[in-house]
Amino acid sequence: MPATNFPEYAREIEGVLDAVVTAGEAILVSIQIDQMYAYHYQDANKDLIFRYDNAVHRPPLPQAEHKHTPAGVEVSPAPTLAQVVDEILR
Repeated sequence: MPATNFPEYAREIEGVLDAVVTAGEAILVSIQIDQMYAYHYQDANKDLIFRYDNAVHRPPLPQAEHKHTPAGVEVSPAPTLAQVVDEILR
């Protein structure tokens, strides 16, 4: 059942992260919960693999939600943390 409010979703995020760490799929997790979001994934050399966020963009995008990749920026719906973790593991 999907979260119906932000505090509930924040608890879901913490649960997903706890499961990833417990399973040994991550050794370091940093989280700051805010109603703005950014899911940032980089490699060991600190090179961007992808980042989803809803920060104001210049030039403006048709919607706030977007994804950064080494190829550029594209409009993308906001993923859930579980979807981001699945994308990382693929």
